[in-house]
Amino acid sequence: MIDVNYLKECFEYVDGDLFWKVRPRHHFKSKRSQTRVNNIHAGNAAGRVFGDGYRQVYVNGCGYLAHRIVWLMATGSEPKGNIDHINGNRSDNRVENLRDVPQSDNQKNRGISSNNTSGVSGVYYEKARKKWKATVYAGGKRAVQKRFNTLDDASEFVQFVRSELGFSDRHGF
Repeated sequence: MIDVNYLKECFEYVDGDLFWKVRPRHHFKSKRSQTRVNNIHAGNAAGRVFGDGYRQVYVNGCGYLAHRIVWLMATGSEPKGNIDHINGNRSDNRVENLRDVPQSDNQKNRGISSNNTSGVSGVYYEKARKKWKATVYAGGKRAVQKRFNTLDDASEFVQFVRSELGFSDRHGF
C-alpha cells in the first residue's frame, strides 16, 4: 500500500467518497504532467465502481480498493485482516461502515449466493430424500447439518444456529 501521507496529498475524504486534490509537484516527473493531471482530475470523484460492487482507484498506475485507502487514511495503519462493509454495500466506504475483521468474521456478513435456489442461505432441497437440508459452516468447517420436512423449519434452524455463532443479522439475505 502507498504511504498514508502520500494518499492524504492525493485525496480528500468526504462522507465515504474520495475526491482528487490538486496534487503537488513531487508526485510527478514533470510540471507539464502535473498540470495536465490536475486540470483533468482535481475536484472530481476518484475511481469507479466495478461489476463486483467495489470502487477501485488508480494511483500512479496501480489499482487500489477505495475502502482500503479510506481505512488507511482514517486509521493511519494497514488493516490486520479484511475490511468488512457492515451494511453489505460494497461501494459504501464511510468510515463508520468499515471494520477490520478476520476472514472468518467477514464471511459471517455475506449476502445470499447468486446460485441459491431455496431463497435461504445454507438450505437446499434434497429430491432423493424429499427433505430440506440445512447446513451451517463456521471457521471453514461444517458446524451443523440437519434435515427438515419444511423450508420454514430449515430456515428457522439455520437462523438460530447462525445467531448462536455470532453471524450478522443480514447474513444470507
